[in-house]
Amino acid sequence: MINIEEIKNKLLKEKEEIIFVLEELKREMNNLKENPEYEFSAASEAFEEKQDIHIKKEFLEERLEEINRALGKIENNTYGRCLKCGKEIESARLQIDPTFEYCREHSHDH
Repeated sequence: MINIEEIKNKLLKEKEEIIFVLEELKREMNNLKENPEYEFSAASEAFEEKQDIHIKKEFLEERLEEINRALGKIENNTYGRCLKCGKEIESARLQIDPTFEYCREHSHDH
């Protein structure tokens, strides 16, 4: 049996951390934009840094969406049910990642 309140708190904590990191990445990106023109090698480094920030930002935004979906399901009393078969998702799976939307049997389909 899963402890919904524990899961909700875990999701809210991760959400808060992600929002903090996203704000930090935004500041980093703004700092890169405000710097004067780079020499060719520095520009290449700045480009790579911008790409790295963009990849991190994209990953975190996707994770934030997963968390928000899980929190919405908690609010709607539909949390912990497989989207494919409707059966309860194994609590061990939800302990690993509380945003899982499929039971073990159907996880390979997605």
